[in-house]
Amino acid sequence: LVIKIVIFFIAGILMIYNFSTNRFNGGRNEIVGGLTFENFQYDSEELVLNKIQSDKDGLPKDFYGLTVETNKEESNEKYESYISQVGMQGHIASLLHNKFQISIKGLEFINILLLTIILVLISDELSKKFGKLFGFITYNVFLFSPWICAFASNLYWVEFTWFLPMLFGLKLLNNYDKWKIYIPLIFVSIMMKCLCGYEYITVIMLSVIIFMIYDLIFAKNKEKRIFILKKCIWVGCSALLGFIVVLLIHSGIRGDGNIV
Repeated sequence: LVIKIVIFFIAGILMIYNFSTNRFNGGRNEIVGGLTFENFQYDSEELVLNKIQSDKDGLPKDFYGLTVETNKEESNEKYESYISQVGMQGHIASLLHNKFQISIKGLEFINILLLTIILVLISDELSKKFGKLFGFITYNVFLFSPWICAFASNLYWVEFTWFLPMLFGLKLLNNYDKWKIYIPLIFVSIMMKCLCGYEYITVIMLSVIIFMIYDLIFAKNKEKRIFILKKCIWVGCSALLGFIVVLLIHSGIRGDGNIV
């Protein structure tokens, strides 16, 4: 147990270091997707920063958590809501910054820390199922991926929400007897992701169930295969329901209470 804790700690420190500095991928000035690591997706993060600033200025609030700056003149800043998603990440970031005085860098570090914990746990769950080598390879893919690294701290993308459903799916894979715990957690995690944006949701949902499909294909007997198939259906329905619930919430906000 002590050795495992030490390995987890070292693995976590390496991820936090790289996700914060991009040191293993060329540093802060390395180009990722046409932008430097330092400025990667800053225009997206501004939607959260604008929300923080508009709340700090005491401007009228609504149910949306992201804000677009429509007038760049410092003497007459005007904001309007970004209505393409609910924007839960903006509400949380604004609360933590304006009420609890957590700095922007502190908020970004929280994103990195949560992502690191989730990715290390995913690697561990995969090692339990497919062997330590597979888990080690997966960890290194996460650690050295320039894309995962670039998105890690971003307050808009909150990348840890992409991988949380996958973690719960793997937990279920290794603990089918605890399905009553993990299926509701999958539902909640998909809701969290959708409340922070719908991007990549198809791939994220597939990541929850793909290893269970592997289990289904290679099940040793019919009884086991039927058991896993039922769990796959439950997982699929819970993930889809999480998306639908957020879609209804979002529709209600867009329609001022009229979901239709």
